[in-house]
Amino acid sequence: MEWIDSDMERRGEERIRRRIDCLLFVGDEVHAGSVLEMSARGLLVRSDATPPCGAKARIRLLDANGGTFAELEGSVAHKREVPHRLADLASGTLGLTLSYAPEAYLDLCGHPRPQSPDVLVGARGF
Repeated sequence: MEWIDSDMERRGEERIRRRIDCLLFVGDEVHAGSVLEMSARGLLVRSDATPPCGAKARIRLLDANGGTFAELEGSVAHKREVPHRLADLASGTLGLTLSYAPEAYLDLCGHPRPQSPDVLVGARGF
């Protein structure tokens, strides 16, 4: 069932649901997280991190052995925090817009190149 009318859809790229462990680097802080959805232009990450919207972040995707699969760069587009009394039960989510994504990540998304010129491939965004 289609929940969102195609005229109302704002996503530029198809999202893929995939669970991948990751580390978020925001300023001097490092947070563990888990990717819930991914596309060539962004990620939805479950984490206890609470950076402000617009904060720059590096995202290290981990492989099954805990090693680095890919490193991405982007910024926080939106966040959903969990009330403090529920923090032991659940984590919030961060929507991240990518500014840099390596070829390996884009291949995983099923997109050889992003449709948006905002995502740099093979060159660092910051």
